[in-house]
Order: sequence, then structure tokens, then C-alpha cells
Amino acid sequence: MMFNKKNTDPVCGMTLEGKNFLRVEYNGTEYYFCSPNCIEKFNMEPSKYKNWPF
Repeated sequence: MMFNKKNTDPVCGMTLEGKNFLRVEYNGTEYYFCSPNCIEKFNMEPSKYKNWPF
């Protein structure tokens, strides 16, 4: 699988395969997450991840 910010969790860096992931839109950009815990971390400091990929 090619690297793509849409299939990698910006919080933990986990590669997301298939359809087993969660999605959040922030400032017109979609971010994909492996778990609600990563979404919670993202929501606490979204600007920390705005330059994703790390």
C-alpha cells in the first residue's frame, strides 16, 4: 500500500486498511483514525496535526 495521509492515523501513525477506521473532518480536510482514543487526542490539539504527515 502506498503512503497516503487518508489511510494513516495522524495521531499514532497506524496504517489503516479496509474500512475499519473512523473519519473526522476538520477545516475542510478529512482525517482518518484507528480508534476513538486517537480522535479524542486529535480533538484536544488539532493544530498539532495540521501539517500531517509528520
